[in-house]
Order: sequence, then C-alpha cells, then structure tokens
Amino acid sequence: MAGTQLVTGYRLNAANCFDLAKEFPDPERKLALLDMAAAWLRLAEITEEFNEALVVDRLEARPSPNRLARSGRTAKD
Repeated sequence: MAGTQLVTGYRLNAANCFDLAKEFPDPERKLALLDMAAAWLRLAEITEEFNEALVVDRLEARPSPNRLARSGRTAKD
C-alpha cells in the first residue's frame, strides 16, 4: 500500500538525519538534524494514524477518466 511505502520512506529519512547528526561536531547543526529527524518521525506517525483517511481523500480528489470525459476536460486542465 502507498501509505506503508510513505511511512517507510519517512522513517528512512529520519534515520539518515540521525546518522548525519552523529558526524557533525557543531552543536547547532547537530540539533537541526535531530529536529529534522523528529519531524520525519512525527510525519510517519501522522501518516500511519490517518493513512486510510488520506488514501480515501486522495482517491476522491482525483477525477476519474469517466468523470473527466463527461465534463469535457482532460487530466491536465
């Protein structure tokens, strides 16, 4: 499922930020990377929590080809 892939990607981004933070001697840069990692983890949590609602909203927001054909519009309109 797409939501699971998103969560995995967000957690990987967080892990990358943690790994980079270990390499920086500058406390400000280290803190910025740790904050970024925390934000990625929070995004993963939110995505997990609302995954079903996000998928449904996305599907409803995307016009189907039949609906586009009836309206005379194209997907690029």
